[in-house]
Formats: sequence, C-alpha cells, structure tokens
Amino acid sequence: MKILLITTGGTICSSSSADNGKNDINTEDVLPKLLDNVRQSLKSYKHIDFEIASPINTLSENMTVHLWNVLLDYLRSVDYDSFDGVIILHGTDTLHMTAPLLSILMRGISCPVILVSGNRVITDPESNAFDNLRDAVRMISKLSELSAGDEEQYANTEDIINVYSVYRNMDGVSYVHKASELEECGDYSEDFFSRGMVETEAWLESAISVDGVESVGNEALHEPADSNKQLKSPLLFNRFELMDNVLYIKPYVGINYDRYNLEGVSAVLHGLYHSSTANAGNDSGASSALHLLERCRSAGIPMYIFPCDENSYRYITTKALIEGGAIPITGGTWNRAYTQLLIKYAHIE
Repeated sequence: MKILLITTGGTICSSSSADNGKNDINTEDVLPKLLDNVRQSLKSYKHIDFEIASPINTLSENMTVHLWNVLLDYLRSVDYDSFDGVIILHGTDTLHMTAPLLSILMRGISCPVILVSGNRVITDPESNAFDNLRDAVRMISKLSELSAGDEEQYANTEDIINVYSVYRNMDGVSYVHKASELEECGDYSEDFFSRGMVETEAWLESAISVDGVESVGNEALHEPADSNKQLKSPLLFNRFELMDNVLYIKPYVGINYDRYNLEGVSAVLHGLYHSSTANAGNDSGASSALHLLERCRSAGIPMYIFPCDENSYRYITTKALIEGGAIPITGGTWNRAYTQLLIKYAHIE
C-alpha cells in the first residue's frame, strides 16, 4: 500500500520547547515517530510505503492564502494514480477551512484524500495524533479494497466523495467526516463535528455511510464550483490563483459597516444570525446591513448572505436584504461558502 503523506505543519508536527514549554513546528523530529507508531500498530496490514512531501510548514493559525496557493501548486504536480491514498497532516485551528477548500478542488481525484490533525503534541498522553493517523491509513486500506473489488462502482470517480477528515474527540470516540461539512472546533473545545459524521469503526465496516454523491453548492455559487459535475478532471487542475479578495463579516451588536474598507474586495460574504437575520433596520444607520449593501452596490461588489434559504426565511429583515440585492446561500457551513467564493473569485491564469 503506497501512501503520499503531505505535511503542512500544525500541532501534529510540533513539539513542546524545553526552554519555555510552548509548542512550535518540529516536523523533522516528530514525523519519524508518527510513522514508526503507525507501522508498529498496524503490523497486520500489508507493507505500508510512505512517500513524504512538505510543501509548506506552518502552525495552522498562520495559514495564509499565499500558503494555500503553494500547497495547491504542489497538489497539481502529484500523479495520484501512483498512490492508494493521500494523507495531509494539518493543524486544527484552520482545518475547518482547508478541508472544504480541498473537498471542492480535489473531488474526483483518483484516490482518497484524508486530512489528519492532532489536538496535542505527540508527547502529551492525551494527544490523539497517533490514533488519527493510524485511522487514516486504515481508511485508505479499506477504500483500496473496495476499489479493487468493485471497479465498476469506482470507475466514475467524479461522483465519489473522496476527501475526508478523521478525528478522535476527547470522549475517546473517533469520527469520519466529509471534509466539505467539517465545522469549526468550538471555543474551549478540542472536538470536531460535522453533518453526517460517522463513528470510524462503523465506517470501516461499511465505508459507504459518508460516501456517495453530494450537491456541491447552491445557485449563487454555480460557477465554478457547481460546474465540477461536468468536469473530466478535478477543479484543482484548472489554472488559477486564490486571492485575499473575499471579505467575510459576522454580525454583532454594535457593528459599524463604515469601519470596513471595500478597496480590493471582489465579494462580501455576510454571515447571519441563526434565524437567517441581520440588522436591516432603516433607522440603524451604519449599523444596518442595508447600509453595507448600498455601499457594495455602489462599488459593484456582490454581497452574499449565509445561511439563508430564499424560499423559507421568516423575518422582514431577511426580506429587506434579499430585495435589496443580497444573494442568499444555503447549505453546508460558512467556511465552505467562503472557500467556494474564494474559488469563484480567484484570479484565472
């Protein structure tokens, strides 16, 4: 079994400094220990051959659009037919953003892609890094067996959800997540959740519960994300450069939209409260999202609102935003909507 192991940094590739006890990247020292643990714990598996690549090396909180582009350039160079699977080691802080980005761009890659993180450095007895990496290898083995056993089912890889994350929560239960649905880790938490997540052991018995065809996005994001269904190759292989031109805004009491500079912005993604609402009072001045909407309209910048189903909202404030020209997005998570917009408004090379 041949696996491409891509390191990007993060806690899973870090160690605690003897000088100050703080964590920092130490991939060169940590990676051999991770791989040795996997080989020892999976002795019953057929030979596992890891090919290692480290296109970027950063704590995930320091991830930038530029570093994403470096990673994507490397991913475009890989011969995926040469591997049974790809494992990407990534930090937890921005895992929920890299995961949906890759789920969109790598859909249709000819082997499974699994993002793996660690909640603590590997010397911490509560670290889940070893378990997560081991489970990713087990997943690739299972999917390889299925692919070999049913070539017709896996012949049209464009229709297979093949980008996952596997992660053991602090209660000791490990889950398989569709990368496209991964939610942000909560405050004061080390747990990850997603819509449709399945316990890893149950997934390994069937390997179908979180697999299958999914809708890529709604009408607002049809180009280029939804056009993936018609592509003969994944979107990754389109030549483009992601830009930092999508402004994401979360509503809060006291917001003043005049504080936001729209220079260089190609699109605004405005989050909504859980009722699909935001301040749209006509007497709220610069605190009204209608004020921002007017600024966007004057600048020729589209403003998207999420989450919002234009066919089932309940409040007049939402009605005012839609009638004012805001573009509703529904389904998935905010980070998925954000990464879809990054792709939509990327610089085409």
